[in-house]
Amino acid sequence: MAQGLSNKVREPAAFLGFLWRLLLGALGALVCVAAVLAFAFSKAGSRIASFSLVEPILLNDANIVADYVCDGDGVRLPSHLRVGTLSSGEVSHLTDVQQIVVVGRRVSFALFFIFAISLGFCSKRSRAWVARASFVVSVAFGGGFAALGCLNWRGSFILVHLALFREGSWQFTSDAYLLQLFPARFWALTALSVIVAESVVSWSFWRCLSALAGHRVYLGKVRP
Repeated sequence: MAQGLSNKVREPAAFLGFLWRLLLGALGALVCVAAVLAFAFSKAGSRIASFSLVEPILLNDANIVADYVCDGDGVRLPSHLRVGTLSSGEVSHLTDVQQIVVVGRRVSFALFFIFAISLGFCSKRSRAWVARASFVVSVAFGGGFAALGCLNWRGSFILVHLALFREGSWQFTSDAYLLQLFPARFWALTALSVIVAESVVSWSFWRCLSALAGHRVYLGKVRP
C-alpha cells in the first residue's frame, strides 16, 4: 500500500517535470530563432543578405537603409533618400522597423538569460533532453512556417506585418522605392535562410549538450 501511494505521488511529479522540460525546450527553440534573427538584422547579416539578394545597381542604397534600421542611433538617412526618393510613409515604416529591432534584441537577451539560468538547474541528462526538444520544436516551427509560406506567401507576409506594424503603415504603391530595394523575392529567400539557419543552430545546440552529457545524439530517447 505504501508503495502504491509512493507511485501516485511520483507520477504527478514526473508529469510536472516533463512539462517543465518541454517548456524549456520551447524556450530554447525561441532562443535559437531569436539568435538567428538578431544576426539577420545586424549590420553583418543585412549586408550579406543585401549583397546576395539585392540588384547590384541598388546595393549601395540598400546597405544604407539596412544600416539605418540596424543601427539608427549612429546612422542618418542621407538627403537623397529622405527627400525625393523615399516617401514620408516609407521613412516612417523604416523607423518602425528600427524600433522593433531594438525591442527584439532586448527580448532576445532576456530569453537567453532566463533559458541559461533555468538550464543551470537541470541535470546533464535533462539538458540533453531539453536540447533535443528545442531542435524538434525549431524544426516543427520552421517547417510549419515554410509550408504556410509555400501555400500562401502573400497571406503569410500580410499576417506578419499585421502582427508587428500599425495597419496601413506598411502598405505602399507598386513603384515605391523600398519595394525596389527589397522585393518579395528578397524576403522569401531571407525567410528560407532564417528557417534553415535556426534549424542548424538548434541541432548544433542539441549535439553539443548531448555530447557534454555523454549521450548519443539521435531522435529517440536519450541513451548513455
